[in-house]
Amino acid sequence: RPGADPLLWNPLADFEEGVYVDEREAFRVFSNIFAEIDLFENLDYRMNFGPSLQVYRRGLFQGSNSAARQGGNALVRKEHNRNFEYTFENILTYRLQKESHDLNVTGVYSIQEANYEETFVEAEDVPYETQIYHNLGTAETINDFGSDLSEWGIMSVMGRMNYEFLGKYMLTLTGRWDGSSRLAEGNKWGFFPSAAALWRISSEDFMSGDLFSDLRLRASYGVTGHTGIDPYQTRGSLSRSYYSFGGASGLGFRPGTLANPDLKWESSATANLGLDFGLWEGRVAGTFEVYQTHTSDLLLERQLPITSGFNSVFENVGETRNRGWELGVTFRNIPSGDFSWETNLNLFGNKEEILDLYGNKEDDVGNEWFIGEPLTVWYDYEKVGVWQLGEEDDASI
Repeated sequence: RPGADPLLWNPLADFEEGVYVDEREAFRVFSNIFAEIDLFENLDYRMNFGPSLQVYRRGLFQGSNSAARQGGNALVRKEHNRNFEYTFENILTYRLQKESHDLNVTGVYSIQEANYEETFVEAEDVPYETQIYHNLGTAETINDFGSDLSEWGIMSVMGRMNYEFLGKYMLTLTGRWDGSSRLAEGNKWGFFPSAAALWRISSEDFMSGDLFSDLRLRASYGVTGHTGIDPYQTRGSLSRSYYSFGGASGLGFRPGTLANPDLKWESSATANLGLDFGLWEGRVAGTFEVYQTHTSDLLLERQLPITSGFNSVFENVGETRNRGWELGVTFRNIPSGDFSWETNLNLFGNKEEILDLYGNKEDDVGNEWFIGEPLTVWYDYEKVGVWQLGEEDDASI
């Protein structure tokens, strides 16, 4: 009930019986089903199927004396949504071991799909003042109602070869093709290769002594893809629009967001050089690596002048680069026994910078993107002080 101040509502009103209820339930089932078959000698097949189902339900009742309604009409709302996702993988693996050679070849075909549905109704001025959010058809006023559907999928084909010689030299080659339904026709598919090599130096004959228990040098290069946009975002959207028609209010639709059928995969190419080491039978172990990542065709929301009729549009914009290094060391001060003690040290450095935006090496001040600076920056006026008495002439300039 209202208190002495008519602008304040008793916060305990919601705890009275029949005044307020907000019930939410979530039910989820997820599992992993697999099967393995030995097709031929050295050739195996594995199937993985991982479904996930989540059902969510919400019922809301706000009585006229609740803090939200404050003496107004009672409000009820009912929501249901369902989210179903699954991953289906088919994996063929061929293994061959002969003398000093070890070969492993893997082929993968996978599909990932998701389906999301939502329905809701909100009404007020119901003929009851109890904690009930059913039978919304008895309400005098339907405030809002709607339904939504969102579907997306990714299809992938991958091939990978691992080769090892004498247990000291290792090579991995990978190529994958990914297709995303989020992108427009002609841009759905992308190819992303990678390669990695490792040299186990500690296994060489010239590495004698008790100093190095493990020493490995590795190098890799690979390209990865990213589709960080919502489903249907390449097609744009419609928004409701009201206008005058014959002296009355009419309801229509207008473009809500700009369509961009040219959106494609954002890709990142990374080169990495690392050294793994172990000293004195593993009493000290660690890794040091340097890397560089070059990202192109970034999927970013670019701000537009409002005179265009739109606030922003998603585009593949520019290039960025990350360079850095990382050192991680573990000291096993007391390695075993009833009491053990380890000390971990981690140091790293990284520099991110924009290399280009629109092919002209110029800044985009409106979006706060600057060549040579990170994507996210603080950009504002520099505060130099406040004009004081006796500085009127300077201030007028």
